[in-house]
Amino acid sequence: MQEKLLNNKEIDEITNTIAIELANRNLFALVDMHVFISDNPKTDIGKYCSKLYSLIKTFVADENNFKELISLTPKPEWLSYALFFGQDKENLDLDKVAMHISMALVQKKGLRLDDHVEHILDQSLFNELKIEISDDFLVNLSDNRIQMKNHGIIFGGTKLIYPHQFLRRYYSSHFVGMPSLLDKAFDAGANVSVRLDPLRITDAKNYREIMEFDHWYGPPFTESLLKDSHRNERTLHSSRGVHCMSYDVRHTVFRTKMMDNGLREFMIEEYCPVEAPLGGKSSGMGEKYSIQKFAHFCFDQKKECFTHLDGAVRVFELDEYKKYYYQIESGLDLDEKIGKRHKMFLVEGVFDLSLAQELLTEWFRYNPHIQEYFSGIVTEPLMTYEKLEEVKTT
Repeated sequence: MQEKLLNNKEIDEITNTIAIELANRNLFALVDMHVFISDNPKTDIGKYCSKLYSLIKTFVADENNFKELISLTPKPEWLSYALFFGQDKENLDLDKVAMHISMALVQKKGLRLDDHVEHILDQSLFNELKIEISDDFLVNLSDNRIQMKNHGIIFGGTKLIYPHQFLRRYYSSHFVGMPSLLDKAFDAGANVSVRLDPLRITDAKNYREIMEFDHWYGPPFTESLLKDSHRNERTLHSSRGVHCMSYDVRHTVFRTKMMDNGLREFMIEEYCPVEAPLGGKSSGMGEKYSIQKFAHFCFDQKKECFTHLDGAVRVFELDEYKKYYYQIESGLDLDEKIGKRHKMFLVEGVFDLSLAQELLTEWFRYNPHIQEYFSGIVTEPLMTYEKLEEVKTT
């Protein structure tokens, strides 16, 4: 029965069109699509959303179709979602079911982590807009066509584009503080570059501000290690429990060593399990690929300031990442150059400790080990792993 919906050419084309336009507008089908559905739509996206809803509504209004649909075992995720939210007291509201099936089918068409990995070297957007990129695919904020906003970039006053998907919360939700911090670093005189999302572009009029209310800052660095000229260290921090149900960082590796010319180099690597705390894949895991957050920064001991900080993702084949994760889990060390590294942002120049700390804290949002490493204070988890296992088995 679900093939009648999923293999319907008209429905497939409409859901794909809606998914692309919602992504371009920084909107999410399960949250925002319903506002475009009306009896008399005025915009193109409104017409597509309303048409899809009409097609699905006609489909579920057919008694035989509906009986076959709800008898599916096991139920696909999109259908379970629609039936859950289509409940009105003790009965199913078919209009609500049709609405939520429409939104869920569009959601299925949304870009996935693997899509972003496979397009990470895509230059078509840069060519279209005549944007100059570095060898690392970064765009410098000194380009006067770029106006960095909290949740996007107004380009040339007419287009809305975005920092890369992997700078978003959980790699898939809204941006939080990173765009504004990069803009702050640029205003402070640093040379700042950022990776752009090659898959999203729309009119500047579609930009909207979004309020995010959680934010934290780790304690300040201690200066003794920064000024030391001899120590090479590797530190491993591991969690005793879950700090964030949506982003479970089990292990973080901190490395530091001296480079030439009085520069102390630091590297930070996150390791999240393949499975999320309550089941399903972790946010950094796709069907084929896995991504991992990474940072590299340098302290100039002669100038007594930071001169370089970049945030990157390292890309692995999923099975390759699993192997590395279990090696870290077992206490082994790994080569610092594993995976394929793609920079997401770069800050260079002369900048102080507080700005470096803000950037690192924001890039590694939800990672308790950042605060632990720089403060020496162990943070208490939301739930221990032992308690989590009890919850999962009850």
